[in-house]
Amino acid sequence: MASRIHELETALNRLVLLVENTLNESEGEWPQADLGCIDCTSGTVLAKLNTGPCAFHAAKRLLGQP
Repeated sequence: MASRIHELETALNRLVLLVENTLNESEGEWPQADLGCIDCTSGTVLAKLNTGPCAFHAAKRLLGQP
């Protein structure tokens, strides 16, 4: 049980450091979801409002990432 708690504490610490590093590098600015991107909205907008993939998802497809 103690080793599992230690593993969870380590994972939580790594996530906190990741968020802190991301905030420091991005100067607090996060990219907003593109309401016309079907990937960002997960199909929550009408099909006629979809404008195609946003720059982020277009780049992921270009790089061959899922």
